[in-house]
Amino acid sequence: MDQNVNQISDSACKSGPVLAQKVGRGTVWLTSARGITVALGLIRTTVLARLLAPDDFGLMVFALTTIAVLEKFSQSGFEKALIQRRKDIREFLDTAWLIMVVRGFALFAILFFGSVLVAAFYEKPEIISILRVIAISFPLRGLTNIGVVYFKREMIFKKQFVFQLSEAIALLAVSIPLAFLLRNVWALVLGMLAGNLVQLVVSYVIHPYRPGLNFNLKKAVELFSFGKWIYAASILVLILGYGGNVLVAKVLGFAALGIYGLAYRYSSLPATEIAQVISQVTLPAYSQIQSDLRKVRDAYLRVLQTVAFISLPLAGIIFVLGTPFIKMFLGEAWLPMTGPLKILCFAGALRAIQNTSGSLFTGIGKPKVATQITAVNVVVLALAMYPLTLKFGIAGTAIAVVMSLFASNSYAAFKAHQIARISYSSLGKQLVAPVLSVLAFVVIAMIVQSASFYLINIFFFCVILILSVITYIGSVLLLDRLFDCDTVGLYSLVLKSLGFKAPSKNAEQWS
Repeated sequence: MDQNVNQISDSACKSGPVLAQKVGRGTVWLTSARGITVALGLIRTTVLARLLAPDDFGLMVFALTTIAVLEKFSQSGFEKALIQRRKDIREFLDTAWLIMVVRGFALFAILFFGSVLVAAFYEKPEIISILRVIAISFPLRGLTNIGVVYFKREMIFKKQFVFQLSEAIALLAVSIPLAFLLRNVWALVLGMLAGNLVQLVVSYVIHPYRPGLNFNLKKAVELFSFGKWIYAASILVLILGYGGNVLVAKVLGFAALGIYGLAYRYSSLPATEIAQVISQVTLPAYSQIQSDLRKVRDAYLRVLQTVAFISLPLAGIIFVLGTPFIKMFLGEAWLPMTGPLKILCFAGALRAIQNTSGSLFTGIGKPKVATQITAVNVVVLALAMYPLTLKFGIAGTAIAVVMSLFASNSYAAFKAHQIARISYSSLGKQLVAPVLSVLAFVVIAMIVQSASFYLINIFFFCVILILSVITYIGSVLLLDRLFDCDTVGLYSLVLKSLGFKAPSKNAEQWS
């Protein structure tokens, strides 16, 4: 077993072209994993939306919010600390795993016995049983093999692909049949537990490390010294992601929460999932080149360009096709989510861009800055959400989310300029082509929609989608020549990582 771990650790010492190829391969593997996961999630959500009522979705969204509150408030940040640390981490693994196990069972007890208080606050007694069953997810996650951290740390993303996909497949396989049988929120609850259980088993199958009962207080303190900023950031992310859910549930009710939650999921899922993939790849990559500021700066600009090129058009397509999608696939009961969905598209794109700065600062050993960026997000959200929700309902909640993300992205650009010496003009250059190209296809698609508003069918849906993609790619290629962004180099890097010739002059950007 130690030999296997040593082989994995030795691979981290390689750099240069090997690092560029690892980044490319990692992007391919994790993009595939997240793409399949997103597709399965959209299928599951769409089918369940047809079978369940908005109130059922509201109950599940609330249950997941409660879990997230407890999970984030007890998160150690140890995983990112282990990924960022460049020395041998084996002596830290057992300590980190034991803390995760104890944390898991403690959270289970808190949620099991505290469910009565939560139900009393919202005057929803049916929440008690839901929260108590779903609390089992905490021990299942806590017992997961700590050895899987090597997959991210050493950029072995083929196995990370299997690990991530196992949960999504199990969730889909269990929740949809149960939805047909039960027709209530328990299909979602039991599906989630099945996904956690399968991922726990898979973690021990695909990695040879076996954690033991060896706790070292000194190692725990050392991990926490880095992880404390990750912990602080996780608390702030919790407020950002779920503060709106709590407010909507209390002020507008659980049906409104179900509508807002589904709009948030659809609008954010494609763009932010892509950004998460790239963040998982770039965090260990930045860690390996953190001593060379020029390489870090060049790598970050390339990452930003990649994220913008993918996430912005996805957000634009959701904006254009959101209403037809709701009418065709979800039904009339979900039409109130049309407005919030279109507003939250902007939030999804902004969140994807912000994720690039978070992995940058964490990867170069400055997690405090990443926490500060999130703090700006929280402050603006806290000031804007309540009054806007009271005035405009869930549309106001969505507007507040967009405002807060715009503010935090502005601060992130300032810190990138200050710390990594990245000029504002360089940042803008990576965004100009995709932004203008998205505007082009959105305008054209909206004109076509307005001229044929009565054709709400699959053919119409596909025509608009294909037209949007063609317009976007054509606009990007045209603007690429005007602004010399070398967007083609994005594809060249991936092709080179897979063994093909990379024709772009910038294909060696990370070498």
